[in-house]
Amino acid sequence: MARPEIGDRIATRLPPDLLERVDAAAASEGTSRAEWLRQAARDALSVQAPRYTEGRRRSSTELARLIAHHSQWHWSEDDELLDETGQRVAHTIEDAAEAMQELGWFAPGGTGVIWSRLPEGHVRRARALAVVSRLDERGRHQHVNGSAVARS
Repeated sequence: MARPEIGDRIATRLPPDLLERVDAAAASEGTSRAEWLRQAARDALSVQAPRYTEGRRRSSTELARLIAHHSQWHWSEDDELLDETGQRVAHTIEDAAEAMQELGWFAPGGTGVIWSRLPEGHVRRARALAVVSRLDERGRHQHVNGSAVARS
């Protein structure tokens, strides 16, 4: 049985040290070199930032606000981040930003959001649950404000 056609075959050369790193990353994710490279290309091409952030570095909180807005989340009177159903996502935008960064949702250097790494837009609660999974029961991240918050 022949392999399914994925697309046009390309040939490229990589320095040995870079190829070793690609192979190690693919192995750690349990995928092939080719699939890892396809996903890396998708991630790189899906980084998007609004016009006002193009070409400039943005803080993780600004990128978190962009995701929150896109996900139709809002803030309570106490500045907690709430999802569209009113459930708490994070105690503050800083807590949410730390969790999103851990989830790999931000492009290196604050250049944008890697949208392909977020749960699909129609599954907004999945986005909120992903963020919540990185926070303690109070919606706080252990690195916010430079202090470790004990997780229970």
